[in-house]
Formats: sequence, C-alpha cells, structure tokens
Amino acid sequence: MTFGASWIRTPAAVDHVIVHSVTVENTGWIPVTVTGAGRDGPGLRLRRVDGVFPTTVPAGGEFTFTLTYEVIDCAAVRADTWPVPVRVDRWWGTESVLVDLPDAPTDDGVVKPWQRALAEQAC
Repeated sequence: MTFGASWIRTPAAVDHVIVHSVTVENTGWIPVTVTGAGRDGPGLRLRRVDGVFPTTVPAGGEFTFTLTYEVIDCAAVRADTWPVPVRVDRWWGTESVLVDLPDAPTDDGVVKPWQRALAEQAC
C-alpha cells in the first residue's frame, strides 16, 4: 500500500481542532480491508475518524478517510515525524501499518512535520 495525504484547514482551527484527510492506495495484487486508523499523541486527542470502516480496497484501488484531532496542549505536539497507524486485514492476518505522512507548510510557509504544522495553525 502507498499513502498520500492532504490537509484541510477548517474554520474550527481557532478552537484547537485540526482535520487531516488521508488517502491510501492498494499497490498490491490482492484486496485488503482497512478496518481503522489513527491514535492519540502528545498534545493531540483523536476525536473522530470519518470514513466507512471496514472498507475493502481492491488491487490498484484507493480509500480516503479523515482524522479530526483536538489540540489539547500546543507545546506538547511532537516536532519530529509522527506516523499514523492504519489497521489492515489481509489474508494472513491483521496488522497496524505505521504511515509517515508528508510534511506540511505552516502559516508562514515553513515546512514542518504534518502534526506540528497543523497544530501551529490551530493554536
């Protein structure tokens, strides 16, 4: 599987809420089932995961879901790479794949790890 991402800055960003859309592509030869995604992290509380779970993604297919986080401590949000777990069922079993998402620009144009850039926008 490969992963892409886009960022959505919502009007609620001033209320310490960030929304992150993630697209996964099944680059394998057989279907996989995505059963969930996301986790809490330093300074971030996962509030919601929007998407239809479980979803079977055919070979070559894509699936998009959206993570909504509440920033509960702006200073505690990690400034280094922080992967997002995506839970996948395959014919041999279930696993969580840690996905490194691309960096994002801050309001002043500096590129930082996605969670730090979005937290700075929300804080």
